Amino acid sequence: MADCGDYARSRAGDAGPGERADAVLEGRWRRRPLEFGRRIGALVRELRALPKAAALTRLVAEHDLDPGAAENLMEFLADQEAATGAVPDDRTW
Repeated sequence: MADCGDYARSRAGDAGPGERADAVLEGRWRRRPLEFGRRIGALVRELRALPKAAALTRLVAEHDLDPGAAENLMEFLADQEAATGAVPDDRTW
């Protein structure tokens, strides 16, 4: 089992652009706005409900992802479901 120091060091990677890692370690980083999280959750839910080809097309056309990035995102979501049995979205906790 990792000690608290290992956990804290792993959280340092959560610092955003222009933020220092120690701000993350001390809990002083900016939080994502609730509405942004809801919109991301809705997008995840909608993408997973589409056939893969339609989801890829939507990511490229509406969200300016290149095809490789769109494929990676869909693969990430599939891997998450395979590993955990669930993918959080705007309707799940």
